[in-house]
This record gives sequence, structure tokens and C-alpha cells, in this order.
Amino acid sequence: MLFKTKQLFKNVHFQKKIILISLLSSIIPLILLTIIGVFVIQFFIQQQEKSAYEDNVTSIRYQLETKINSYQDSLLFLANNASLIQELSKQRFSNYSQYDLYKNTVVPLFQSVTFQKNDIQKITLFTSLDLYDHGEYVKQINEESIVHLFDQQKTTDVRSYFDEDNQLLYFYTTIFLKGNSIDTQNFLVLTIEPSTLFTHLNAISNEPYDLLIYSESDHLVYQFERLTQQEARQSNQLIKPAALDTDPIILNNQWRVVFVKTAQTVFSSTFYLITAASVLFLIVLIFLIISSWWLAKTVVHPVNALTKQMASFSMEHLKIKDFYESTDEIGQLYTNFQQMLDQIHKLINEVYQAEIKQRKYELRALQAQINPHFFYNSLALISNTAMIHRQPEISEMAHLLSHFYRLSLNQGNSRLTVQKELALTITYAKIQQKMHHHSFDLQVSIDERTKEYDMINLLLQPFVENAIFHGIDHIEDDRRGVLTIRSYCSDHHLLFEVHDNGPGMSPEQLKSITEKTNTHYGIHNVCQRIALYYGVENALKITSSPENGTRVRLKLPFYLPKVPNDQFPK
Repeated sequence: MLFKTKQLFKNVHFQKKIILISLLSSIIPLILLTIIGVFVIQFFIQQQEKSAYEDNVTSIRYQLETKINSYQDSLLFLANNASLIQELSKQRFSNYSQYDLYKNTVVPLFQSVTFQKNDIQKITLFTSLDLYDHGEYVKQINEESIVHLFDQQKTTDVRSYFDEDNQLLYFYTTIFLKGNSIDTQNFLVLTIEPSTLFTHLNAISNEPYDLLIYSESDHLVYQFERLTQQEARQSNQLIKPAALDTDPIILNNQWRVVFVKTAQTVFSSTFYLITAASVLFLIVLIFLIISSWWLAKTVVHPVNALTKQMASFSMEHLKIKDFYESTDEIGQLYTNFQQMLDQIHKLINEVYQAEIKQRKYELRALQAQINPHFFYNSLALISNTAMIHRQPEISEMAHLLSHFYRLSLNQGNSRLTVQKELALTITYAKIQQKMHHHSFDLQVSIDERTKEYDMINLLLQPFVENAIFHGIDHIEDDRRGVLTIRSYCSDHHLLFEVHDNGPGMSPEQLKSITEKTNTHYGIHNVCQRIALYYGVENALKITSSPENGTRVRLKLPFYLPKVPNDQFPK
């Protein structure tokens, strides 16, 4: 089955192959990227929502426990007050002793607590002792007392009770007295309005939530609901609110807090994300189909046209009829095919005209032998004539020119010894010295070991020319120009340096020095020749600064590849 599928695909038209491959290579990653992106973003949204929920829970716990602990601390402070216990533990109470108890002990203690905590409505001592009622501070326990609804266990723990009828919250504890009064009942009670305790719990989150708080006796102390209203408003949406909740929160005083928060944000974001991803997927899919069709059209059509021309090709017509004008790869294919036809035509003509060309080459070779000798002899005649007429400067100049051109032409060869290349370069520098009326000095340092090696000709002369015309000629102070030519060996390489003490170059000039321009054509040519003959890059290094002038450093391998001279460009 797989083999048949491969064969079927091989026989499919080229244009259909391109469309099919383009769609498959684009749609599959797009689908995977869309799915993974949706799940990843949804995961982070859910994690963010859970983190916000945990922050809400922490805030609820902190607010409640902070206030409840403050109430408990206040009660325990009063219940353990030594003065209060000592006064209440007396056997009998006269009117004066009761007055003294209320004025100097009970009222100041209770007021000190309520003064510090203004959210405490009142503090009351409910007792079975033989005491008169004293306002809201002391109450006799009777059948109508609220304490009958309290937990009657004798313990110093602070407990709570919620009066649903009066919507009041009580925190109470038992006071244990000394002596015979130990069997009496004494409850110290803090009365709180729930609104003062739960005042900030209706703004825990901007999202709808339910908050239920139960006392340790499982009485509903506080209730805040917003989910039901939110659901009513959003009943027509595709995704209805879900809830985020965990196990009930148990506070230190055994209160139970149930916090339920909507997760509408998570699912709404997911819904909008899926919708946006679907729309984007459709847009990209349409774009891919159009681009695949356009790709097939722009690539396959010119290839088909070229195929038809190749099929109808004949030796009588070596030209493409409908040429593809673009410069892309298809255009290069047309161009290369036409060049191949032109080369075939050229080879055919060369076969017919080989004898004529051979005669021309022989004539050119003869001219190449005659012309240099004529030029050298002419310069030698000028030198001799100048000596006869006692003109040594003219004679030396003619001799230098003759020596320079004899070395530079090198009998038509492209390679020569380092010794001859250095002699050619130094000769050129001496000619320039005479042309500049000896306005600069020439310093030469030659390592004798370098002379025995071979190299390609005319590598150093362009750098000497640049050092003179772009370096030494631009010295504007009183310094005398100095041109230094140096050769030495290092690490299996020949190294040549040309240094001038001119004004140097700017970073922009140094960067563009090797570019092919009218000014630096010779340097660009040197770099190309080195890359061609030696097969190395970065052989040239140029450094320049205003203080030190310009230094050119050329690094070449010891051995020039052994290629016959007639195979080198001339």
C-alpha cells in the first residue's frame, strides 16, 4: 500500500505536488501550534485564577482571625485580671463594696477595653453572685439572660454565639473565682455587631462570589451571595459560570468559612481565545491556499515552458524563443541554458576556426617577445646617451625604469621569486623618490630567508603606491616622510609589511579600503589574486592611526601551489 502511494505521488503533476507539499508542511504545524497555544494559555489563565482565589482565601482568613484574636485577647485579659477576680471572690457584698467594685474595678477595666476597640458594642459580666445590676456592665443571671443559650461547660476557652433574632454576635468566657464562690456562674461577654467584624468581606474580589461563615456550634454567622445574580444575568451565554472552591476554611476558633468564587473569567477567556484562534486559523489557511497556488503558478509555469522548448530544440536554432526575464533561480536556469547554447555555438565555431586562432596566438606571442625587448633597448639607449652627455639623473631614471618593467613583465609569467618581487617593489619606490625630489626616506629590511621562495608578481607595488600618494604626500607638518618595506618569516608564512608615517585613515576609510573603487582598485585586485592563487582568505591586514600612520601586513604561505605558468591568468 505504501509503495503504491509513493508511486502514485511520483506520477502526480509537478504543480499539484508543490500545492500538496506546501499545504501539508504548513497546515499541520499550524494546527499543532494553535492547539498547543490554546492549551498553554488556558493553563496559565487557570493558574492565575487559582492563585487569585488562594489570595482571597488568605485575605479572608487573615482579616477574620486578626479581629477574633483581638476579641479573645481582650476577654482573656479581663477574665484573668487579678483585681477583678479578687473583688468578685469576696463572701459578702455590701452596698458600699458593690459601689466600690463597680466604680474602681469593673467599669474602668471594661471601659479601657472598649475605648481601645470601638467595634466592641459592650462588655457585660453575667453572674449568679449577690450583686445588683449595673447598667450594661453587670447583669444578674435569670431566666431571660442570654447566657442560658451559651455552652455551659466550665472552661476558660473563649467561645462564641450568634443571636439570629437580634443579629448580634457574642464572645464569652467563664471567670473562675476563689473560695466558696467557686460554684457560682460568671460569664464575661463581649457583644459585637456582625457588620463591624465582616465589614470588609464584601469586597474581597471583583468577581462574583459566595461567602458563608459558620460558628463552632454550626450557626450561620455571616452570608454574602453574588453568584446567583450573576448567573441570572449571564444565563444566555454559551459558557455559564463555573465555581472555584476548596474544602472549608477552619479558623483557629473553629469557625468554618465556605468561599465559592466564579470562574467565569477563565472560561470566558478560553471561549474568546478559541474563537480568535479559529478565525486566525481560517485566515491563515486561506492565505496558505492562495500562496501555494501562486507558488505553483510562478515556479511550475516557466519550468514547463522551458521543458517544452528543450523538447523542441534543434541544432539549427540555438536560441530560446520565450525568455524568462526574472533574476530568480528560474531566470538563472533560463540564463544558464542559453549560456550553454551559446557555449555550444562557440565551440562549434572554434572547431571551424581553430587554425585561424592558432595563427593569431602565434602572432600575439611574437609581438609579446618583440615589444618588451624594443622597450628595454630604447630605455638602455636613453641611459647611455644621458651618461655620454653627463646627465646621471636621467641615466639612473632610465635604468630604474628599464629594471622595473623587466621585472614586472617577467617574460609573461605570473610567478617569480620573492627576491625579484622585492627588487621590483624597491625599484618602484626609488623611482617615486626621484619623482618626489627625494622628499621622503626609504627604509628596507629584508630577511634573507624569504628570498628563496616563490610568489605571484605585483603584490607589494600597489601598497607602496598607496603609502606614497595617500600617506606621505598628505603630511602637513614639518615631519619628513618615511616609507618602510620589510619582509620576514614566521610560523610557516612569509610576511611583508609596508609602513608610512602619514596622517593615517579614519575608521570609515579603513573599513572601505578593500572595496573595489576607482581609488582602491589595486588593493581589491591584490586580494582577489591572493584568494585565487593561494586559496586563503584574510591574508591582508591594514591598521591605521593618526599617530602611527598606516601599516599594511601581508601574510602568505611559504609555498605557492605548483600550477603550470600557462594555466595562470596573464
